[in-house]
Amino acid sequence: MSARAIETPIVRTVSGDISPEALGVTSAHEHLICDINAPKGDKQLSVLSAPQDEVFSLEKLFLVRENHLDFEENLRLDDEDVAVAELRHFKQAGGDSIIDVTCGGLGRNPAKVRAISQRSGVQVVLGSGYYVDAYQPASVRAVNPETIAEEIVADISNGIDGTTVRAGVIGEIGCSWPVSPSESRVLEAAAMANNETGAAIVVHPGRDSQAPSSHLGYLVSLGVEPTRVTLAHVDRRLASIDEILNLAKMGCYLSFDCFGLEPWIDDRTRHMPMPSDLQRIAVIEQLFLSGFGGQILVGSDIAMKHRLRKNGGHGYDYLIRWVVPTMLARSELSESQIEMMLVENPRNAYAFVPKNNESSTKKGRL
Repeated sequence: MSARAIETPIVRTVSGDISPEALGVTSAHEHLICDINAPKGDKQLSVLSAPQDEVFSLEKLFLVRENHLDFEENLRLDDEDVAVAELRHFKQAGGDSIIDVTCGGLGRNPAKVRAISQRSGVQVVLGSGYYVDAYQPASVRAVNPETIAEEIVADISNGIDGTTVRAGVIGEIGCSWPVSPSESRVLEAAAMANNETGAAIVVHPGRDSQAPSSHLGYLVSLGVEPTRVTLAHVDRRLASIDEILNLAKMGCYLSFDCFGLEPWIDDRTRHMPMPSDLQRIAVIEQLFLSGFGGQILVGSDIAMKHRLRKNGGHGYDYLIRWVVPTMLARSELSESQIEMMLVENPRNAYAFVPKNNESSTKKGRL
């Protein structure tokens, strides 16, 4: 493989750059290796109050599902072999690529993710930047946005944490509501890194209906094109179709990425919408009817053990094996519209022309 200056759009995977057309069927928001246990130990019992001496196990699957935030082991994905097996199901179902938005503070392991990608045959785009304040190392809170931006640029241009594995997306950039000073600096850094590299930004919005449009507006004020921003978890932040349509009018990508995560009883999330998958599909159908189909991305945001097939969960392939057939059977969405969400939109959202004249090691059909 040779290196030359990039003059055409690419998608940057953990194994090298590919042409946007090679991205194929894509789940746009997932995690393969991660740890979402809050370092600050922010523990609150859910309504069902799982006893803290309960051990995560398949025989207690209902208890785990209804209290999944209370089991530390459930909140950690760290087994390479398990991830490979799970992604092979995705590959067999017709999936080609995963956007893994695991960033700093979430247990990101670029070497493992590259090995998982190469062993499974599924292309993976990995994230950069930092998650919400509670997960940020003290070093992030002590520096200016320029320093954080330099780190993100290095992840994309050179490699993550001293490896040769390069990030291909900025995010998921974590925001609370209201946004903390440190989160605001990371958002500003993401805008700087977008300007420097051309890579797209994925934002995890704060848990409030005002948050998605506020974060987007801030990035746009810093010079980021709205078409280079994906707002994650739209199905968990905005309850009404009018709110979602108003956000779509701002020009960003809308990520419906909680497929398979249906209503459960939990005191911490009672103020957020939690639609069923059929309700998600109905909203997506309305967005297509309103002319915003080109801005929709879909995924499952798998980051917990109980959602893996190995543990009785639906797995990464759920999107293709169950959601797509349901869309065809229970809505007016056509095969071409579904292909737009799974193929065309991710290609447009995550392809970029690097702006810093770097050289590139390529794979695929460039």
